Amino acid sequence: DIDDPRLVSAALDLLTMAHLMRGDPGAAAVHAARRVELLEPISHEIDLAYEYEDAMHMAPLTHIAAGDLAAGRRYALLRQRPIFREEGLLRSDWLLVSAAVTGDLDRAVEVADGFRLAWERTGRLPLGGFAFAPLAAALAHGLRGDHEARRDWLGIFEYMNQVVGHLEGRRKGIAPLFEAIVALHHGDHRHAHTVLVDDPGSRNHWL
Repeated sequence: DIDDPRLVSAALDLLTMAHLMRGDPGAAAVHAARRVELLEPISHEIDLAYEYEDAMHMAPLTHIAAGDLAAGRRYALLRQRPIFREEGLLRSDWLLVSAAVTGDLDRAVEVADGFRLAWERTGRLPLGGFAFAPLAAALAHGLRGDHEARRDWLGIFEYMNQVVGHLEGRRKGIAPLFEAIVALHHGDHRHAHTVLVDDPGSRNHWL
């Protein structure tokens, strides 16, 4: 047995990634949840700040990917804790995604406004790891029929995504999925079919 939670957390993180690379987000979510459970009692320790933040990133990511949207939202809400109080991007990223994909569009737009303000205050950096958040904002605005706001958020996505654009799944995974959802919502089945023409089985592990 290993009684060092840092080592166990690192091992759980590797297991989470291994399952994601095999295309099994459900198994990944189990390990991600165990990691949060392990770190919660000691999350106040300064030297665990990065490890805990990463765990709180992977938990909503994997649960949403596995289709457990309720759990994804619960983990996103945990990021409202004091440890993230001065990091608006960290507090709002998965909360924005969970609101958008569950159809809580008013909440999604509200969180998106906060995300954008925090992003602008930190210098409008091209933070590729957060590029999924503007896509979620674009999804929410698209479903509400505000296509001008949607285009604005898609522009932010393109800017933020430029640093990780070489990773195929970043562009060909969530982006066309959200675009297809908006198209279907507005009755444009042809366009939805066009953007989803690729065989999902042909995508690499980043999907």
